[in-house]
Amino acid sequence: MKLTRLVALAAVLALLFVPAAFAKTTTTHKAHGLLVRGSISAMDSAAKTFSVKRSNGKTTDLVWTDATKTGKTAPAVGENVSVRYMVKNGKNVATVITETKAAPAKAAAAKPAAAPAKATAVKATTTTKTASKSKSGK
Repeated sequence: MKLTRLVALAAVLALLFVPAAFAKTTTTHKAHGLLVRGSISAMDSAAKTFSVKRSNGKTTDLVWTDATKTGKTAPAVGENVSVRYMVKNGKNVATVITETKAAPAKAAAAKPAAAPAKATAVKATTTTKTASKSKSGK
């Protein structure tokens, strides 16, 4: 009888600790997900540094390494880029540099605004329904 209880206790303990042994351990990795888009405003090939000027006028200074992925050609000053980077030892280290096309600034301004006549017609219909409800006494 004591042997049966001992075996049962051992089985229960094994079932409690087995999931813990196979559980995934989570580690916090720094994401390579920081992103900056803009045009390259300065580049120093000897120091492996470059600066990206964003559309809001702010500049982000970055460094690249041999592990940094680039396109077919190395980017040059004046080109529009999208740069994924991570902060390592206080420096913005580029992990991926992708050339991008300049967004046409005039395209957004060239779109006409919504016609106000349609909005006025909707308001008139709403007003008519409200007036007819108040007349009927509902």
